[in-house]
Amino acid sequence: MTELTPYYDKKIQCLACRHSYSTTKIRSRFVKVKGHESDFCPVYGSDEINPLLYNVSVCPPDAASLLPMNSANISFRF
Repeated sequence: MTELTPYYDKKIQCLACRHSYSTTKIRSRFVKVKGHESDFCPVYGSDEINPLLYNVSVCPPDAASLLPMNSANISFRF
């Protein structure tokens, strides 16, 4: 049996140029919240496994960036 790693690749299609690319994401079972700062920003138990660093996807050809929570509400018109 293979060992499960915290990271995985996810295929995404850019909403602007329709280019398909892969981006690195973190499996939620590996994310451990240690506490919260005064502005309620989560403090994670590990600096390497911080989901905030892997939240934004950036398309390599045109540098269009996307947050996953906004992907359903965006349409591009040229």
